[in-house]
Amino acid sequence: MHSRWIWLAVVWLGGLLPRGEAQPERFELGQRLRLFERAWDQQPDALARQRAITPLLSATQMFFSLQLGKAGQALDNARFALRSAEQPPFAVLWAESLYLRPRTRLLDASAKTLRVEVRPFYPLTGEAPAGAKLRARVGQANPVEVALGQLPQTIEVPLEGNTIDTGADLPLRYEVLLEGKAVAGNTMTISLVPNLAKRLNALREAVQQLPTPATTIEQATLRTHVTWLTQLEEESTFETNLPAAWLLREAEACVQPAVPVFTAKNPGDFWMTLPTGAAPSIVRLYVPDKLDPMTPTPLVVALHGAGGSENLFFEGYGDGITKKMCVERGWLMVAPRAALFGGANVPAIIDELAKRYPIDRERVLVVGHSMGAAQSIALAQRFPKTFRAVAALGGGGTIRDKAAVKGRPFFVGVGTQDFALRGAKALVQALREAGANPVEFKEYPSIEHMLIVREAIPEVFRFFEKCIAAK
Repeated sequence: MHSRWIWLAVVWLGGLLPRGEAQPERFELGQRLRLFERAWDQQPDALARQRAITPLLSATQMFFSLQLGKAGQALDNARFALRSAEQPPFAVLWAESLYLRPRTRLLDASAKTLRVEVRPFYPLTGEAPAGAKLRARVGQANPVEVALGQLPQTIEVPLEGNTIDTGADLPLRYEVLLEGKAVAGNTMTISLVPNLAKRLNALREAVQQLPTPATTIEQATLRTHVTWLTQLEEESTFETNLPAAWLLREAEACVQPAVPVFTAKNPGDFWMTLPTGAAPSIVRLYVPDKLDPMTPTPLVVALHGAGGSENLFFEGYGDGITKKMCVERGWLMVAPRAALFGGANVPAIIDELAKRYPIDRERVLVVGHSMGAAQSIALAQRFPKTFRAVAALGGGGTIRDKAAVKGRPFFVGVGTQDFALRGAKALVQALREAGANPVEFKEYPSIEHMLIVREAIPEVFRFFEKCIAAK
């Protein structure tokens, strides 16, 4: 595991838990990364993609030096390079440099407005363009349009006009206008909940009655959800868009449920906490539509890089391409949260999920990125009969138990611009010397550490399907 990537991941991705004043910048950096990934997907031209690599490598260097704003600027420049060899005019660059920072992302439904600040994410040399405006709208409420002056600038965005019922997770859409034309903008989630304080207090009281450690998924999840909701109520920012209204309703359902909340008959995308002993495991789980509780189904275990979280394989890494692959195939997918210098308790996670979901123990597959790649190689040796196939992307690993990997299938993918290239090649050599079979290895031209998952995942899933068919 390359030490510089640890610093990159800590700064860029953070963890899910809030980390003070820098967390809004971590959130915004993630937003800009997703904008870049979407632009990458929409631009198949090889020359345009090649143009984007230089600023992308610069972004990585800015991450290493803990300069979040400059890292965001480099990501934007990489996105612009995908569009054209010419940089946009200054007025557009200025508009793209701005972002919105809400005072809070969870409010009581009685609130009439949301206070937000307009700020530059990174400074530019030059005067703000004349006549620049910002237009913002939450859900179906009336939009507000204001002239942009000295920054940072505070504005009040209307909230009235939305249908709330028991709670709603609404998009806050904003656009920067130049001469009446939208040239930049983005979307984030704002949650409105009726009787927020009363409902949260009732949930906190319910948590006080829970056993320690929790004995069911519902109990463990209730405790974590309430912690997150309390932090959001206290105006903390998380590293991703959390559907707080949905999480609150789910937490309420977890209070002494007559029937289990999390079952194979309830499809969707879930944040949950599993009662895996003294240290509960926070995971994100995808349950496919029309999952037959009686039909054994493949499970993909996705292990994120250092400093990341369970959200990376669902929302980042190619704008959630790994989940999309599972959706297409009707496979289950779980992404555990791992500590910076420690892996998740994957065997216990699989065991706990198997109590509720029809996991095919003969078709459990694992893919890891960076630190997660090293963890996947370690798991394959410690639990050789657990995983049908292993994929390691943008990372290496040490082979200590040759007998455990002999005859086992591995896929190793790395970019030619990735600092993990040497470690990945060493891993492939060690796997082959240990008798792993097959060992598929691919170098992706002009791809660096940030893009390897996006580029390699389609081939990873073809490899998984081949390994399943060969069983």
